[in-house]
Amino acid sequence: MKVTRVGPDEIFHRYLTPKWAFLPTSGAGAAMDGGRFNLPGIEALYVSRSGQSCRRR
Repeated sequence: MKVTRVGPDEIFHRYLTPKWAFLPTSGAGAAMDGGRFNLPGIEALYVSRSGQSCRRR
């Protein structure tokens, strides 16, 4: 899991596989096959305000 600051007042957590850990703000992995909320070819970041919630998903 990486903690990345994406705004001045918010911290979001994101679970990453080692393959994508070097690009923590990339949505390329989600674009490859699509996901829950994105179609293939569309990048998306799945993040959580809670580290615990991030680990559960």
